[in-house]
Amino acid sequence: KCEWYTCFKQDEYFAGCHLDAPPSGWDGTKLGGHPNYNVGKAPDGIVTQGTKLFCFSVIMWTAGATMNSMDPEGVVANNWKKLGLHIMQCDDYAFFDGMPTGSMHNIDSFTNAWKMVKDDGRWQFNDWTVKADVDAVFFADRLRWHIESYKLPVGSPVYVQNTDFKFHFLGAIEVLSNAAVQRYFERGWECDAK
Repeated sequence: KCEWYTCFKQDEYFAGCHLDAPPSGWDGTKLGGHPNYNVGKAPDGIVTQGTKLFCFSVIMWTAGATMNSMDPEGVVANNWKKLGLHIMQCDDYAFFDGMPTGSMHNIDSFTNAWKMVKDDGRWQFNDWTVKADVDAVFFADRLRWHIESYKLPVGSPVYVQNTDFKFHFLGAIEVLSNAAVQRYFERGWECDAK
């Protein structure tokens, strides 16, 4: 029942989720919460979007740690695999090989990751597609609980905005309905061309 957790900022680099107040010595700023929904709920009698998740992470398996106090991505991903956590708690999942970031905001890696999702094809058999960075705090059951509460009509193209960062689409976790992924694959070239 991870929906009972509240996430708090520890310091400039770390955060954690707890059942109670933040631990002593933490910054304590509350992170996340229940956002406002801008998508209308389905009227009674209308079939709603399911909660079946295809989740993926893009891993640079041989890259070193980005900070002295952190493990490399490959080590973290292998721990998730060993423990059956993170994206492995989704209905279907994939670990894709990453590439060195060649642009300021990882745009090349971003478009390459979504090309791998398209080529893989498993997104088509799930209600939602989720990109979760390997170092993101991610609970599949908590996400299912949130998206079920949306009560969206089947076929709604929805991107769940979970960051207020200026690009809105480059967060540690990206959540798209099946119809939104389909739309991106049909028209994503318009974004890539800009």
